[in-house]
Amino acid sequence: MVSFIVSGVRQKKPRMSPVLFTPGYIIDLVFYENAPGKLWRIKEASVRVRYDQIPFDIVRGNTALCICELIKKMVHGHNPNPAFFDFVTRYLSLLDQIENPGNILVHFLIGFSAHMGFEPKERSGEDCVYFDLRTGWFLPQDPGHPMILDLRSSELLYQLLQIDSIHLSDVKMSRKERQNLTEGLIDYIRYHSDSFTSIRSFDVLKKLW
Repeated sequence: MVSFIVSGVRQKKPRMSPVLFTPGYIIDLVFYENAPGKLWRIKEASVRVRYDQIPFDIVRGNTALCICELIKKMVHGHNPNPAFFDFVTRYLSLLDQIENPGNILVHFLIGFSAHMGFEPKERSGEDCVYFDLRTGWFLPQDPGHPMILDLRSSELLYQLLQIDSIHLSDVKMSRKERQNLTEGLIDYIRYHSDSFTSIRSFDVLKKLW
Protein backbone atom coordinates (compact mmCIF):
# COMPACT_ATOMS: atom_id res chain seq x y z
CA MET A 1 0.00 0.00 0.00
CA VAL A 2 1.22 3.50 -0.84
CA SER A 3 0.09 6.99 0.18
CA PHE A 4 -0.85 9.67 -2.34
CA ILE A 5 -1.08 13.44 -2.29
CA VAL A 6 -3.48 15.45 -4.43
CA SER A 7 -2.85 19.09 -5.19
CA GLY A 8 -5.60 21.69 -5.12
CA VAL A 9 -8.60 19.60 -4.00
CA ARG A 10 -9.67 22.32 -1.54
CA GLN A 11 -9.70 25.06 -4.16
CA LYS A 12 -13.02 26.51 -5.34
CA LYS A 13 -12.66 24.73 -8.68
CA PRO A 14 -10.36 21.75 -8.04
CA ARG A 15 -8.96 19.86 -11.00
CA MET A 16 -10.04 16.59 -9.33
CA SER A 17 -13.26 16.42 -7.33
CA PRO A 18 -12.87 15.37 -3.67
CA VAL A 19 -15.80 12.99 -4.28
CA LEU A 20 -13.41 10.78 -6.26
CA PHE A 21 -11.65 9.91 -3.01
CA THR A 22 -14.72 8.80 -1.09
CA PRO A 23 -13.97 5.59 0.87
CA GLY A 24 -14.89 2.55 -1.20
CA TYR A 25 -14.69 4.19 -4.60
CA ILE A 26 -12.66 2.25 -7.15
CA ILE A 27 -10.68 4.74 -9.23
CA ASP A 28 -8.06 4.67 -11.95
CA LEU A 29 -4.98 6.80 -11.33
CA VAL A 30 -2.17 8.34 -13.29
CA PHE A 31 0.55 9.27 -10.81
CA TYR A 32 4.17 10.15 -10.32
CA GLU A 33 5.92 7.24 -8.64
CA ASN A 34 8.15 7.84 -5.66
CA ALA A 35 10.24 5.72 -3.32
CA PRO A 36 8.33 3.36 -0.96
CA GLY A 37 7.34 5.16 2.23
CA LYS A 38 7.07 8.54 0.53
CA LEU A 39 4.03 10.33 -0.88
CA TRP A 40 3.17 9.73 -4.54
CA ARG A 41 1.57 12.64 -6.39
CA ILE A 42 -1.61 12.00 -8.39
CA LYS A 43 -1.74 13.51 -11.87
CA GLU A 44 -5.16 12.22 -13.02
CA ALA A 45 -8.01 10.29 -11.42
CA SER A 46 -11.23 8.85 -12.78
CA VAL A 47 -13.97 6.60 -11.41
CA ARG A 48 -13.76 3.01 -12.59
CA VAL A 49 -16.97 1.78 -10.93
CA ARG A 50 -19.98 4.03 -10.33
CA TYR A 51 -22.11 2.97 -7.37
CA ASP A 52 -25.87 3.38 -7.31
CA GLN A 53 -26.53 3.03 -3.58
CA ILE A 54 -23.34 3.32 -1.50
CA PRO A 55 -23.06 7.15 -1.85
CA PHE A 56 -26.69 7.68 -0.81
CA ASP A 57 -27.33 4.95 1.80
CA ILE A 58 -25.87 5.63 5.25
CA VAL A 59 -25.55 1.94 6.19
CA ARG A 60 -23.84 1.00 2.93
CA GLY A 61 -21.59 4.05 3.07
CA ASN A 62 -20.47 3.33 6.62
CA THR A 63 -19.94 -0.34 5.80
CA ALA A 64 -17.62 0.72 2.97
CA LEU A 65 -15.82 3.02 5.43
CA CYS A 66 -15.30 0.10 7.86
CA ILE A 67 -13.85 -2.03 5.07
CA CYS A 68 -11.47 0.74 4.02
CA GLU A 69 -10.39 1.49 7.60
CA LEU A 70 -9.56 -2.17 8.20
CA ILE A 71 -7.55 -2.37 4.99
CA LYS A 72 -5.66 0.81 5.85
CA LYS A 73 -4.70 -0.54 9.26
CA MET A 74 -3.87 -4.08 8.15
CA VAL A 75 -2.38 -3.97 4.65
CA HIS A 76 1.10 -2.49 4.54
CA GLY A 77 2.85 -4.25 1.68
CA HIS A 78 4.02 -2.28 -1.35
CA ASN A 79 3.72 -5.05 -3.96
CA PRO A 80 0.53 -5.47 -6.03
CA ASN A 81 -1.91 -8.16 -4.88
CA PRO A 82 -4.48 -8.77 -7.64
CA ALA A 83 -6.28 -11.55 -5.74
CA PHE A 84 -6.85 -9.32 -2.72
CA PHE A 85 -7.91 -6.40 -4.93
CA ASP A 86 -10.48 -8.62 -6.67
CA PHE A 87 -11.72 -9.82 -3.27
CA VAL A 88 -12.27 -6.27 -2.00
CA THR A 89 -13.88 -4.96 -5.18
CA ARG A 90 -16.24 -7.95 -5.30
CA TYR A 91 -17.54 -7.17 -1.81
CA LEU A 92 -17.89 -3.46 -2.55
CA SER A 93 -19.91 -4.26 -5.67
CA LEU A 94 -22.07 -6.67 -3.68
CA LEU A 95 -22.53 -4.04 -0.97
CA ASP A 96 -23.92 -1.68 -3.61
CA GLN A 97 -26.21 -4.26 -5.22
CA ILE A 98 -27.55 -6.55 -2.50
CA GLU A 99 -31.02 -5.82 -1.16
CA ASN A 100 -30.09 -6.24 2.52
CA PRO A 101 -26.47 -5.25 3.22
CA GLY A 102 -26.49 -6.06 6.94
CA ASN A 103 -24.38 -9.23 6.72
CA ILE A 104 -21.81 -7.91 4.23
CA LEU A 105 -19.23 -6.71 6.76
CA VAL A 106 -19.22 -9.84 8.89
CA HIS A 107 -18.80 -12.05 5.80
CA PHE A 108 -16.07 -9.73 4.51
CA LEU A 109 -14.19 -10.12 7.81
CA ILE A 110 -14.19 -13.89 7.40
CA GLY A 111 -12.77 -13.67 3.88
CA PHE A 112 -10.34 -10.95 4.94
CA SER A 113 -8.90 -13.18 7.66
CA ALA A 114 -8.34 -15.88 5.04
CA HIS A 115 -6.36 -13.47 2.86
CA MET A 116 -4.31 -12.49 5.90
CA GLY A 117 -3.45 -16.14 6.58
CA PHE A 118 -5.61 -17.07 9.58
CA GLU A 119 -8.96 -18.20 8.21
CA PRO A 120 -11.38 -19.74 10.74
CA LYS A 121 -11.19 -23.54 10.54
CA GLU A 122 -14.17 -25.72 9.69
CA ARG A 123 -15.92 -27.64 12.46
CA SER A 124 -14.49 -31.13 12.94
CA GLY A 125 -17.77 -32.40 14.39
CA GLU A 126 -21.29 -31.33 15.29
CA ASP A 127 -20.33 -31.18 18.97
CA CYS A 128 -17.76 -28.43 18.27
CA VAL A 129 -19.97 -25.51 19.17
CA TYR A 130 -17.58 -22.89 20.59
CA PHE A 131 -15.30 -20.86 18.31
CA ASP A 132 -11.93 -20.19 19.92
CA LEU A 133 -10.59 -16.79 18.82
CA ARG A 134 -7.07 -17.72 19.85
CA THR A 135 -6.72 -20.93 17.84
CA GLY A 136 -9.27 -20.35 15.06
CA TRP A 137 -10.86 -23.74 15.77
CA PHE A 138 -14.35 -24.78 16.83
CA LEU A 139 -14.19 -26.64 20.14
CA PRO A 140 -16.62 -29.02 21.91
CA GLN A 141 -16.41 -27.10 25.17
CA ASP A 142 -15.58 -23.69 26.58
CA PRO A 143 -11.76 -23.44 26.74
CA GLY A 144 -11.91 -21.38 29.91
CA HIS A 145 -10.51 -18.10 28.58
CA PRO A 146 -12.37 -14.96 27.40
CA MET A 147 -11.19 -15.11 23.75
CA ILE A 148 -14.16 -17.16 22.58
CA LEU A 149 -17.45 -16.61 20.76
CA ASP A 150 -20.63 -17.49 22.62
CA LEU A 151 -22.81 -20.34 21.38
CA ARG A 152 -25.06 -18.20 19.17
CA SER A 153 -22.19 -16.25 17.60
CA SER A 154 -20.30 -19.50 16.99
CA GLU A 155 -23.33 -21.00 15.25
CA LEU A 156 -23.79 -17.92 13.06
CA LEU A 157 -20.10 -18.00 12.13
CA TYR A 158 -20.42 -21.65 11.16
CA GLN A 159 -23.43 -20.85 8.94
CA LEU A 160 -21.58 -17.99 7.24
CA LEU A 161 -18.59 -20.23 6.56
CA GLN A 162 -20.86 -22.56 4.59
CA ILE A 163 -22.33 -20.06 2.15
CA ASP A 164 -21.24 -17.86 -0.71
CA SER A 165 -21.60 -14.11 -0.44
CA ILE A 166 -24.60 -14.01 -2.78
CA HIS A 167 -26.65 -16.01 -0.23
CA LEU A 168 -25.93 -13.82 2.78
CA SER A 169 -29.58 -12.96 3.31
CA ASP A 170 -30.23 -16.65 4.07
CA VAL A 171 -28.48 -16.23 7.44
CA LYS A 172 -30.89 -14.51 9.81
CA MET A 173 -29.61 -12.63 12.83
CA SER A 174 -30.81 -9.82 15.04
CA ARG A 175 -29.06 -6.46 15.30
CA LYS A 176 -27.47 -7.47 18.62
CA GLU A 177 -26.32 -10.82 17.24
CA ARG A 178 -24.73 -9.09 14.25
CA GLN A 179 -22.94 -6.66 16.55
CA ASN A 180 -21.64 -9.45 18.79
CA LEU A 181 -20.36 -11.55 15.90
CA THR A 182 -18.74 -8.58 14.14
CA GLU A 183 -17.03 -7.47 17.34
CA GLY A 184 -15.82 -11.04 17.88
CA LEU A 185 -14.32 -11.26 14.39
CA ILE A 186 -12.64 -7.87 14.79
CA ASP A 187 -11.13 -9.20 18.03
CA TYR A 188 -10.05 -12.33 16.12
CA ILE A 189 -8.28 -10.32 13.42
CA ARG A 190 -6.72 -8.00 15.97
CA TYR A 191 -5.43 -10.92 18.07
CA HIS A 192 -3.80 -12.64 15.09
CA SER A 193 -2.35 -9.51 13.50
CA ASP A 194 -1.54 -7.14 16.38
CA SER A 195 -1.91 -4.33 13.82
CA PHE A 196 -4.60 -2.08 15.32
CA THR A 197 -6.53 -1.33 18.49
CA SER A 198 -10.00 -0.64 17.10
CA ILE A 199 -12.10 0.06 14.01
CA ARG A 200 -13.57 3.45 14.89
CA SER A 201 -16.04 3.54 12.02
CA PHE A 202 -17.65 0.36 13.36
CA ASP A 203 -18.74 2.27 16.47
CA VAL A 204 -20.92 4.34 14.14
CA LEU A 205 -22.11 1.47 11.93
CA LYS A 206 -23.37 -0.72 14.77
CA LYS A 207 -25.71 2.09 15.81
CA LEU A 208 -27.19 2.17 12.31
CA TRP A 209 -28.03 -1.52 11.91
